[in-house]
Amino acid sequence: EIACAFLPGLRELRLPDTRMKYFAMHALVLSSVFATGLGVSYQLDYSADTSPVQKVVDMMQKMVEQGKKELQDEKVQFATYSQWAEMTKEKKTQAISDAADKIESLTADIAKTDADIEKLSAEISSHQQDVDALSAEQANISSVRQTEETDFKATQKDYA
Repeated sequence: EIACAFLPGLRELRLPDTRMKYFAMHALVLSSVFATGLGVSYQLDYSADTSPVQKVVDMMQKMVEQGKKELQDEKVQFATYSQWAEMTKEKKTQAISDAADKIESLTADIAKTDADIEKLSAEISSHQQDVDALSAEQANISSVRQTEETDFKATQKDYA
């Protein structure tokens, strides 16, 4: 009957069971309290202790504040990370570009060095053949000189 004073339409409801009436009354009261933004609980005087509803409201307000703070912290952290990622991306892109240029330069140097090796190997082979020929010629000349010296000493002995 008390609920009927606040909710006059409840009398006209024809519910088969008293439990259903009780459930309907609570559902209407709770929905009206939540629909008005829990304003009813702030108008009542709880001088001894706070009500469970007020505790829930306080807890939800703290959760909202904490959620806003965490959201702001996450935004700051994400902005910091995004800036770091962008700077790192630029640095790494430049490093990759520099490395690619260096690879190209070193590949050209390797090709030039290979060509120089081939050319110098041919020259070394040619010079080695010259050295071998000159060594053989020197051996012949030394042999000829040895025989000429022997002949000269023999001729000198004949004159003496």
